[in-house]
Amino acid sequence: MQVTLIVILLSIIWLIFTGDFSLTNFIFGNLVGYLIMLLLSTALGNNSYFKTIPKIISLIVFFVIELVRANLKVAYEIITVYKHSMEPG
Repeated sequence: MQVTLIVILLSIIWLIFTGDFSLTNFIFGNLVGYLIMLLLSTALGNNSYFKTIPKIISLIVFFVIELVRANLKVAYEIITVYKHSMEPG
C-alpha cells in the first residue's frame, strides 16, 4: 500500500513539474513513478507490489478476451438461425 501511495505522489509531483494537468500526463506520471519504484525495489525490499500489478493486468486482459469471445459466439448463433449448436443448461 505504501508503494502505491508513493507512485501516486510521484505522479502528482510530475504533474506539478510539467504544469500540464491532464489525464494522459497523469497516466504518464504513474508510469514514470512505477518505473522509479521498480528500480528502487531492491533497496526497499518489497517486491510483492511489482508481482501483483502484472498479474492484475493479465487478469483484465484475460477477462476482456473471454468477454469478446463469448459475445462473438452469441452473435454467430443469432446470425445463423437455422443451425443451433448451443443448448440451454
